[in-house]
Amino acid sequence: MDNYQDVCTKLKQEDIRFAKAVFRLIKHNDIIREMIEIYINYMFENLSDQRMRNIIRILAMSGTFVTSSTLTRLSVAYSVSALVATSLGMKVSVEGALTAWATRGVAIIGAYGYLQVASQAAGRLLHKHSRYYRDLYNHNLEMLYWLIEPVIDRVDVHNQYMKSDQDIVSDIIRLVR
Repeated sequence: MDNYQDVCTKLKQEDIRFAKAVFRLIKHNDIIREMIEIYINYMFENLSDQRMRNIIRILAMSGTFVTSSTLTRLSVAYSVSALVATSLGMKVSVEGALTAWATRGVAIIGAYGYLQVASQAAGRLLHKHSRYYRDLYNHNLEMLYWLIEPVIDRVDVHNQYMKSDQDIVSDIIRLVR
């Protein structure tokens, strides 16, 4: 009986968190960018100013986006996350997920189907990158992870300190494309 109660409690909490996340998505038009910015900041974490300048230089030379060497770590994270959020790959991922959701209507059965998709994606994120999950959870965004999961899965921000500057730039380009 306790297991049944635990499952019911978990489902109720997921329902509430999913509703909060969808409400934030509807209310704020930059939620996807915000989610990506949190992830991008992991890429730049613990990098020296010299490495950041080098990454900015490599990005500028790659034509990914135009920037100057005076940009700060935060503005680069914001710029990259905005670029990823508006990139074709991200648009296809998010619009495809939202279109599939919208075409099924607002029926409770359809919503619960997406609640399950959202819950499973959040569970995968929790096991794969618990810190990112926790940061999204603190912003009531973890139940929207399924929208960006196909793009985020293109790179791994674990062991960033072991990556070269070129590797980090390649990761950024992979997110954008």
